[in-house]
Amino acid sequence: RNFADKRKIMNNEEYLRNKALAGDAEAQRELGNRYREFDLMITPAEGEDRFEPTLKEAIHFLSLAAKQGLVEAQVDLANMLSLELPTQANYATALTWYERAAKKGNLSALIRLGMMAEQGQGQPRNYPLAAKYYERAADKGHALGMFNLALLYRSGRGVEASPKKAIKYFKKASDKGDLYAPYYIGEMLEFEKPDEARTWYDMAASRGLLEAELKIGQLLHRQGHNQEALPHLRHAVKLGGAAARQALTILEEIGLEQ
Repeated sequence: RNFADKRKIMNNEEYLRNKALAGDAEAQRELGNRYREFDLMITPAEGEDRFEPTLKEAIHFLSLAAKQGLVEAQVDLANMLSLELPTQANYATALTWYERAAKKGNLSALIRLGMMAEQGQGQPRNYPLAAKYYERAADKGHALGMFNLALLYRSGRGVEASPKKAIKYFKKASDKGDLYAPYYIGEMLEFEKPDEARTWYDMAASRGLLEAELKIGQLLHRQGHNQEALPHLRHAVKLGGAAARQALTILEEIGLEQ
């Protein structure tokens, strides 16, 4: 019966609305997100913005679910307000909902609180506060929390700069499969420990990061291994822009223009 109810909620607009109006938080969230994604739309009044009534309906139903304590709805509502409808007023409201969700252990909310503190959204820019949120998420195994905390340790924003701690958290994020973490470790080790840096760049390249191909090519070129550098530099040309120009410059230097 529960499975059948969920299918009705997902597929039957009238049933979904009735459940939402009867106070079902899951239905309120689902209906709110349907309006948020414009799967359902409210016809605007004459002279009214085309999307405004639909967005208001989305906020209305997500708010109903959020006020009932549905954590997923709290995060959905905060995401909508802070990412899709960014104003100072909406930032402030979003912070409130992220904080409520974070208190219930939602890691995505912790990350967003950290990012908003770091960017000064709805509050003065606060790097130390951002670091605390990222650390809480990192301690609970969230890869982006680890990565963002590593960036702060690398730059010294909000925390005392520590290459050792930066590499520690980049490694943790890399273990979780983060795409850029091994690349940043490679950058930090490139000139002092080039062989170890190469290992990290290889890992980033194996995950599909073309920027790592450029780094490998540059590293090999400095070491005089031009033939080995060639395929990496040719991959890097696909990046376009400044990176491609750097790769082409090296290719020209070794007399092997692409």
